[in-house]
Amino acid sequence: MKNDEAMFRGDVPWPVEDFLEVVEWYHSMRQTPQDDWDLKERGFLLHQGDGTAAKVTLNMFKPINQFGMFMTARYRKRRDKGKHFTFRFLQIQEFMSEHSEDLEKDGLIRPAEDGGQEIAKAVFEALCVLPYSKVTHDSHGLEDRHFDYAEVVAKVREIQGKTGESDECSRGK
Repeated sequence: MKNDEAMFRGDVPWPVEDFLEVVEWYHSMRQTPQDDWDLKERGFLLHQGDGTAAKVTLNMFKPINQFGMFMTARYRKRRDKGKHFTFRFLQIQEFMSEHSEDLEKDGLIRPAEDGGQEIAKAVFEALCVLPYSKVTHDSHGLEDRHFDYAEVVAKVREIQGKTGESDECSRGK
């Protein structure tokens, strides 16, 4: 349980190069026709309190299930880190979706000629190390944590100052 708390707080950093490899795989998978995906039936047993188990079958046509299988295989020997990194990947996706316009206004994202985006590498470097310090509560009062936008931008600027990157953007998808 303690390890799960660390996961939900974002206490485990993810090496940015490792993250970028996962992003590259994810975008490649999304551009691959589904007929070429690994569609072998997958699932797991959900153990009930009465000693029985229900089989849950995953829909392998869903990208998130493909991603889950990839992350399970990639981090087979480091399962806890795999859990942390999978959750961080989802947090980063949510952050980028929610704040892409803000990041563009701040010069950290710019449109690419092919219709995609160029994203400053320091954005990913910051998102791979920062904890989820913005705390909200859901309708049941349960704590939910996310990246804090101002904290992310401050960390990006700090990284850019150290690396001399300035506002240089790299190819993002």
